[in-house]
Formats: sequence, structure tokens, C-alpha cells
Amino acid sequence: MVNLWITSSSSKNKIMKIFITGCAKTGTTLLRRLFNYYDIDVFNYKELSIDNFIESNYSVSKRNFKTIFSNSLPQKEIERQLKLIKDNDIKIINITRKKEDILKKRVEVNVTEKRYDSCMEQKDVYKNYITYNLTYEELIKNPNKIQKEISKLLNIKINSKFSDYPIGMEELKEKKGKYDNDNYKLRKLGEKY
Repeated sequence: MVNLWITSSSSKNKIMKIFITGCAKTGTTLLRRLFNYYDIDVFNYKELSIDNFIESNYSVSKRNFKTIFSNSLPQKEIERQLKLIKDNDIKIINITRKKEDILKKRVEVNVTEKRYDSCMEQKDVYKNYITYNLTYEELIKNPNKIQKEISKLLNIKINSKFSDYPIGMEELKEKKGKYDNDNYKLRKLGEKY
């Protein structure tokens, strides 16, 4: 796979950064896996903070629980992350899902109604920072259409159809606890905003 390069007035030879956001249980992992079917470098091993994603050499990753559009955050932290998104030309791909499906099927204590509502409110208030928004239902119903739309929007080459699930998909399963030291700095778990 190759990195996408973009040229802007502020920097040259900069890796295109595509960050996947959304509340827990909305399909962020499935959406991240879709990007493995493009000709682009995807970080498949764990969730990253926006800071660690910016520092990484990967073009695509998904958010951790301290990320805008993905959890309730203090206003100061929201503003800080929005600035990072703008300053680093990060393309936000956000996924949502029906509230009743998330709350009905939740398996994590941290997926609450308050968290969901906060994610949806941020999506509406800061919609200008989102490059592409989709629903879990759209992704499940027509993955090839979503894949083509993202390809056209971001000018990324499709290697194979996501719906075909080519051989090698097993290699993309989560490798919990493993990470690449050369590509990002690991932040302490108890870090404050």
C-alpha cells in the first residue's frame, strides 16, 4: 500500500490524514476495515487519540474515546481538537447509528444515552469539520456504494470491493495490546485533557 500525498500552501509532501469518528458501537471498526480495500496505509491495531494520529505515519485510523464526535468532552478540549483538525487538514469520516440499536445492544458500560446524545450534538454543531458522514445502516446495506463515494471524494484508488472480503481479511483482526513504536507515541492511560 502507498501513502496519499497532498500539497498545501503550508506544507508539501504531507500524508493525507483520514480519521474515523463516531460514538461507540456505531460501526467505526467496520468502517476502518473498509479502508483496507483502498490503496492507503491503515492503522489496524488499536484506537488512537487525535494527537497520536497526527504524529503517526499512517493515513487512516479510528478515534479513541477522548475524541470529538465520539464522546462528551469539555468545550475547551473540543475547540483544541477542532483546531488540530483544521491545522492538519484532517479528513473526518463520521459514522452514526440509531440510538435504540446502540443502547439495546450495548456491551460496554461507557455507551450511555448521554454519550450518544453528545456525539450527535457535536456532529450537528460542528458539521463543517466532517468531510463525510454516513450511517451504519447505509454501510451494511450498500458497502460498495459507500466505498465508491469515499473513493471519489478523497481520490483514493480502490484495490478490491469491500463486499468481496478478499483472502487476508483475518490478518486485519484487532491485535489488542500491540502497537508500532515508530509510528506514534503511546499516551498514558490516565492522561488529563
